[in-house]
Amino acid sequence: MYSNKRICPDEYKASFEDLLKEYVNIFTEDWLNSDTGHEIQKLWNRTDILASNELITLGVSIDKLKKVDPDWVKKQMNIIKTCEPNGRRGANYELILAAALHNINGQTVDLLHPQTPTYDLILNLSTGCKICISIKNFAHSKKSQEFEKEAKSIESMVKSNTQRAMQFIIRNDNFPDSGDWISLRRFLVHILKSDVNLNDNYECQYTTSKWEIILKSINVDQCNLFGDKTSYTLFITTPFHKNEEMRLYTKLNKASKDLDKNGYPETNQSINILFVRIPSVIPLKNYVSWTYDYLRRNPGSSISGFILFQPTVAYDENGSPFISLLHKVVLKPEIRANWFREKKRKCQFQFPIGVFAQEDYMTNLSINNKYICRCHYLYQSGNIYVYYDIDELLKKQKRITMHMKNTFGIHTHSIFKLGGQVGELSGNFPPNDELLLL
Repeated sequence: MYSNKRICPDEYKASFEDLLKEYVNIFTEDWLNSDTGHEIQKLWNRTDILASNELITLGVSIDKLKKVDPDWVKKQMNIIKTCEPNGRRGANYELILAAALHNINGQTVDLLHPQTPTYDLILNLSTGCKICISIKNFAHSKKSQEFEKEAKSIESMVKSNTQRAMQFIIRNDNFPDSGDWISLRRFLVHILKSDVNLNDNYECQYTTSKWEIILKSINVDQCNLFGDKTSYTLFITTPFHKNEEMRLYTKLNKASKDLDKNGYPETNQSINILFVRIPSVIPLKNYVSWTYDYLRRNPGSSISGFILFQPTVAYDENGSPFISLLHKVVLKPEIRANWFREKKRKCQFQFPIGVFAQEDYMTNLSINNKYICRCHYLYQSGNIYVYYDIDELLKKQKRITMHMKNTFGIHTHSIFKLGGQVGELSGNFPPNDELLLL
């Protein structure tokens, strides 16, 4: 009943309904169908594959740990339901990570009380050694949120003022302030109002004191676009704000001081590890470089190393989204040489959904022969409406393949004419590439 119309991965089709019923038992159906802005409510009221995957991840984790300590799970679920966003997201990570670590090749997890200082989980390895884990959630910085907000505002303006199928490529060599964004909006409106006679092969580059703007028409002949709806794509990039790296160091220094004050002394049988959930806006390789740099600068830190965890949305060659579990272990040289030299001392993960990876999926970009490195915030969005005259195609006995996909924010829709009537087919796309629980 609850699984009707939801897209579900094949390996969970038999158990999906029972997993969803468990959500009803925990939260009640009325609460799940409410709209208070809670992440689980948002996922419950979506039917796309990413929503299903996230619900499965948490549901399987709950089921696994209820067999270990049902009271602990009950406390975590109460936090997830009633706490403020940061608190409930932390409880989500604890629950999902504990399940991913527990009972894997002899390793087990001690589920600590939510109010336990410093540590969130204790991982017991089969050798008798322990890894004391403190979980840290590094949310999007204020500057990355500012960039996202301003980019969405630009997209709204583009949608309102664009009359033809257009590609917008916009870049800045510095992180823009509020005045820069205002001037960009004004300049774009001026461009779009003045260039009213754009042809199908239009391309032009504009340069202001702060911005480089490239406009290209989407070729109607090649793409067979639907003329009654405006297709557009928008790409915006600016360098990271200078405080992103320092923000990380500040948080790590705070965690190190907490370990100095409240943590367990490290021994040859026990080490302290930070499990750091990092946002997807900055590539994993940047965080790897920054955390290695932190350990080099702070050899006396109580932190022996980091498990960097960056769940992101990636797409296969057919444009179908999947969860990529990007991760990297960063350790002090002596810990890597001595502690993890023995295979049995390595911790292992097993998540219900997702593909493990250690390299970012995003590729480097070049715009007008200018290299855009991944030390930039990136925003990409758009809608493309492809037209199919099925009546004519049937007359010519041509094969009909409609394209409906969503790849990194660009939605492709199919508009068709059949029997003299015009219809539209759109895929069951996630609203964006943001993961709400992972």
